[in-house]
Amino acid sequence: MKLRHRFVLTLGLLVLGVSLLTPASFADTKEPITDWMEKIEASYLDQTYIDMDGAYLGQCVDLIFFYASEIFPEENFRQTIRLGNADATFFGANEDYFEAIPFDGSAPQVGDIICWPYWYLGHVAVVTEVKGDTITYYEQNSNSTGTAPVTQGTTKAPLFDYYGFQPFGYLRPILSDKTEVPPVSNMIEQQH
Repeated sequence: MKLRHRFVLTLGLLVLGVSLLTPASFADTKEPITDWMEKIEASYLDQTYIDMDGAYLGQCVDLIFFYASEIFPEENFRQTIRLGNADATFFGANEDYFEAIPFDGSAPQVGDIICWPYWYLGHVAVVTEVKGDTITYYEQNSNSTGTAPVTQGTTKAPLFDYYGFQPFGYLRPILSDKTEVPPVSNMIEQQH
């Protein structure tokens, strides 16, 4: 029994190691996520903050509200990610739009929202790169006053912590690949 347990543990660590060694960046990610990240790079990163809800200037949740509004443009972000403090985001996001993945030591994917129980209000960020044992993310409110611009942060395996706090988990956007239907005129021409 011990040998079997050791084998399963070794296999799990091997899978985690391989996933951590496989670099990923937003260039390898689905289009609405890459479009959003390019917009952040061009207009917000180290320049200004985002205030989606009009409360308390640029809080970390405003960044993910903006993210949800951009990757699900046909929906109101209040229906997809929902309003609330960062500590409630992981448990309150709409499951039709975000898969909640409890933290088990595995690395997030590019485009995931990482949710930490940081102090009494929590903290959230969007993962932009997974490389080796390090993840890079966009965050906001790094100065705790709401006036800091969008910035980049990093954290490392195995804890992926934020100032000593391990994540609740990750919110992974559920993006369906939309199949375009050819115009009716093209369908008629193809039939003849």
